[in-house]
Amino acid sequence: MSNILSNTKIFFGTIASVVFSAFIWDKLNLPYDHSNTVIGIYSELQSSQHNNLIRFLFFILFPFSTFFILFIHYYKIKTTQIISIFSKDFHIIKKNNLLTFFLIIFFIISLIIFLIEDFPLHKIDHFHEGLALSSAYTSGITNNYWHSSYIQNSLFSDFLNAKIAWSIAGDYSVGALRVNYLFLRLVNEILIIYFIYLLSKSLNFKIKFEIFAFVFLCSISLYLNRQIEEDFYPNRFREIPIFLILISSLKLITSNKNNYVLAFSTGLLSVFSSAWSLDKGIYINAILISLIFIFYILKDYKKNYFILVGIVAGWTMFYLIIGNNDFESFVYNSVNIIKDQDLFNGLIYPTPFNFEFNEHAGRGTKNLIIIILNAILITTILLNKKKQIPHSTGLFLVLFFLIGFINYKTGISRADGYHMKQSIFYQLIFLASLMIINLNLLKILNTKKNIYSILTLGLFLTWTINFYEISFGDFNKATNYKKRYIDYVALNDKVFTKPEYHKLINELKIKLKDESCFQVFSYDSSVSYLIRKKPCTRYNFIYAVGSKQVQNNFINELKLSQPKYILIKGPLNDFVRFSPSRRFDMIDSFIIKNYKLEKNIESWQLLKKHN
Repeated sequence: MSNILSNTKIFFGTIASVVFSAFIWDKLNLPYDHSNTVIGIYSELQSSQHNNLIRFLFFILFPFSTFFILFIHYYKIKTTQIISIFSKDFHIIKKNNLLTFFLIIFFIISLIIFLIEDFPLHKIDHFHEGLALSSAYTSGITNNYWHSSYIQNSLFSDFLNAKIAWSIAGDYSVGALRVNYLFLRLVNEILIIYFIYLLSKSLNFKIKFEIFAFVFLCSISLYLNRQIEEDFYPNRFREIPIFLILISSLKLITSNKNNYVLAFSTGLLSVFSSAWSLDKGIYINAILISLIFIFYILKDYKKNYFILVGIVAGWTMFYLIIGNNDFESFVYNSVNIIKDQDLFNGLIYPTPFNFEFNEHAGRGTKNLIIIILNAILITTILLNKKKQIPHSTGLFLVLFFLIGFINYKTGISRADGYHMKQSIFYQLIFLASLMIINLNLLKILNTKKNIYSILTLGLFLTWTINFYEISFGDFNKATNYKKRYIDYVALNDKVFTKPEYHKLINELKIKLKDESCFQVFSYDSSVSYLIRKKPCTRYNFIYAVGSKQVQNNFINELKLSQPKYILIKGPLNDFVRFSPSRRFDMIDSFIIKNYKLEKNIESWQLLKKHN
């Protein structure tokens, strides 16, 4: 049978399976668990929180399985050819001075952009930024972490980042935290550039094409990274552990050297990522299990040994450093967030191709198709008899795809445009990488002498000029960076808050002058930091409160601390679909029973405890 006829059957068979998967999407509907006590979109619609994941897995795996079966049938792929993917096949890394030159140039450009960029002056996001500001402030007062704050993310995101920023600035400062965000974006971009550099070298391209591949992938990756940033929640720094494991796993898989120090360091990412950001920690620990499985198949038992030693050593050190109380609170916090997060934070993923009835269906469908396409393309590349990339690099690409696949869990859970856009990031870089590999296999441009040199230079200059728009006058900002930093971090909190918050802060500071703590029962998680008062319970970021059990713990801490005043309502009362009084009926009932209205301040209500 001709390849054209085979490809036609494979194509239409795969398309039919995608259509079927879309048709059956809404029919994959597990019953709602009525024992659930968390108020959210799932409780309102009486829908199981597991539906999104099951539908996603079926929509991806059924079309891919259909393609895979048809592909191996019509192309007569033997089992030995599939097994050969898990074989050691290393190539000699060619010296490429020009590639190193471009690597350094990209590093320098990222550094220059960091030094000349204007510092952000937008108002505080009292929901997201407030979590980091107030948690870090409370931690500084109490010398505790999870024992004094119930948080949604983890140690670095919600405690250390702001504390480090304030330590450098020498005082509490919103500006200092934002400069840290900018610096961490620089670190993230440097890791992206270095990862693309290593990936380009591992693909065994000819020298000129290797340089073109690096510049192309670097330009695409940095552009995508900047495009998915948001001022209201600059969380791209949370991707740093992902790029660390991409870099370390690429080096470990594609090198025949016994780099046991790197293997040990990779094991340390288990605890590092969990302390950096809880969701990324879960993803990276899943990737570590996959990496251990790969080395087991490859019989690289020593690498596995050092990875496992790194995991055990990392968690042991973490326990010893934070102490038993904080570790127990960390476990309590993390287990409850993992258990409740989808229930209070989740959204129903839009039905594929249902564009008329859901504003996010377009992006949601496109992302699913990209994942299926990537799975198909990497399969055809790995099983291509004319394949030119080493087996070890191909094996890493499988792991790379898996990282992007697992990371999309965030987009599946919180299915809005913002989170789907963030979560598809790695699959887009992966798709760009596969495009480069296929372009090299097709050798479309190899007949043109020096064509890749021209394309590389043209692409680099176009990307640099149009994306960053650097002018010569901007370089004065770089030489004046220290003064700009000092002036910026010295800005008063009022610069970053709206007038309605000025009145609230002034009145609360007078009212709470003799109080040791203050409790907020609203989504305004920044108030504790702004008035410089620790919360009376660990539950300052109440959005993360979920089950009845956690609500009971909140009430018990209120009974124990006996706060004189509690702040409710405010401009963020309806920030999300469910107000605090609706979501936390037990806590709301306790407050109504024990507190009375003291004063209205703008849209807030200050309550005072009954005598």
